[in-house]
Amino acid sequence: MSHCPSSMLRVTIAFLALVLQPLGARAQSTEDEAVDKITQLNKDAITAYQAKKYQDAQKTLKEALDIASSAGLDDHPVAARTHIHLGIVIIVGLSQRDLGIKQFRKALEIEPEIKLTRALVTPDLADAFAEAKMGGTAPPSTPPTALPETRETKEANETKPAAPPETKETNEPKPAAPPATPAIPAS
Repeated sequence: MSHCPSSMLRVTIAFLALVLQPLGARAQSTEDEAVDKITQLNKDAITAYQAKKYQDAQKTLKEALDIASSAGLDDHPVAARTHIHLGIVIIVGLSQRDLGIKQFRKALEIEPEIKLTRALVTPDLADAFAEAKMGGTAPPSTPPTALPETRETKEANETKPAAPPETKETNEPKPAAPPATPAIPAS
């Protein structure tokens, strides 16, 4: 009894698909469970933060990041959100702006369009987040060649006449303009 090699290959592929399918489903289920757990830990941390239990909030968020790491979710949006929350806790609760900005940068590396959690924003946090978005680079040492025109500068430029070019003042009389010559009609 001889079997065709291509039919054996098809049977083998079908068998492997049946055996491996539950593994993929289990992996997805494990990832979903980790995301759910991390999400819940973020909620718990925000509750602690709002109760001014900053150390508890920090500990909870670090636990969430540990779970993300062990589940292979370091680059998942839920990890980015966790870094945002940790940055908020570190800046507001622990008064460590530079460390908080580092957390914001990690979040932005994962998800460049991420924003601060709206309910938690303060002017200080908004400034720190803006600094993180700029990469924390120092301002340029030379001024830019052209600044964008604002309403104030536009109004100022419209109301002020242009200054005449600087000239050296002397006591000598200015030379008279040469006399105008009449135009000669072409013949």
